[in-house]
Amino acid sequence: MKTIRLFIFLCLLMSLSGCNKFYCLFFGIHKPVLENEASLKSYAFGIGLDTSNMFAVRYRDYFNVASRRGFPDALIFNSSGGYIEYKLTDTSCNAGLFAFIPQLNKDSNYIQSDTFRLSNEIYRFRTLSGHSVQSFDTASYDFLLCIYWVHFLGKLNVDHVRVWQQMASANPNATIKTILVNLDVQQNWETPQRDELLYAMRKAIR
Repeated sequence: MKTIRLFIFLCLLMSLSGCNKFYCLFFGIHKPVLENEASLKSYAFGIGLDTSNMFAVRYRDYFNVASRRGFPDALIFNSSGGYIEYKLTDTSCNAGLFAFIPQLNKDSNYIQSDTFRLSNEIYRFRTLSGHSVQSFDTASYDFLLCIYWVHFLGKLNVDHVRVWQQMASANPNATIKTILVNLDVQQNWETPQRDELLYAMRKAIR
């Protein structure tokens, strides 16, 4: 089953990079490396990301999270933990966030999922040092924007992730808490499959 999931995930990754050297060079996409708290915070700070709320996921949940929507992408929850879908269709891309984030309003009503909530996602999160995350202070925000990103996508982190963060911070009609969930291969994953995954990902990007 893990082999099947890895194959599907790598197909998605290859479709993103297209194994196209021009595409990779244009967007600054590079081969993944093992990441840790220091390397991720240093990179994120260097490109102007807010590093105050950065997380990763545990290895056992990596394929489920990374292959679900691609990256960079985001999930949006209200202060009650209800999931709000920003995509109009299942095939819509992440471009919808550029319009949806500035339009979020604490006084508006949004259709919420009956089956998926923040509680379904938060148990997958880990601090960058590998510790579990219990909860977020829901009283401090109207919406929670969970942005999923990877270091090796280069320029996409600047013109997507950073812009989404800035839009959330600048929204005058709602208090939006933004967290960054990193989906790089983490150095603190103490499992033999970690290096196998990294090797496969590096081969997928030529």
